[in-house]
Amino acid sequence: IGVVAITGGSCSGKSSLRQALIDADPTFVPGRRSTTRRPRPDEVGQTSYRFLSAFEFAARLDQGRMLEYDEVAGHVY
Repeated sequence: IGVVAITGGSCSGKSSLRQALIDADPTFVPGRRSTTRRPRPDEVGQTSYRFLSAFEFAARLDQGRMLEYDEVAGHVY
């Protein structure tokens, strides 16, 4: 069991690489991504991200339920 972290700037291809890993290896289980920003029009339900309030995000951090996080444009990811 291992962890793969995909990092990069906005529009750098992280989601495309993530999908390529999922397509290439059926045993690859992607982690759930979370953010405090509001969903965009093309993001249906909880598919793209788990959308959390700032309070919920902070609680998960305190509980050790996040591998890593960063603040971008006033929202936490």
